[in-house]
Amino acid sequence: MGPKGDVAAFSGHVCFTFRTILYGECAARSDGFEPSGIKPAEFGAYIKAEIAKWRRVIEQANMDKI
Repeated sequence: MGPKGDVAAFSGHVCFTFRTILYGECAARSDGFEPSGIKPAEFGAYIKAEIAKWRRVIEQANMDKI
């Protein structure tokens, strides 16, 4: 299993864990965390879109890049 397989397997285990009764929705929500079950590729696409969105905001506001 390569890195992508490892990430997918880990993601599946994390999603399973956060959805079980042992962790519980109340505990997750009290920490501000809400499991979504999103796949690694979908999360990557979301992050890329967020970076592009905020890059435009920074450029339009003429803010310094860090």
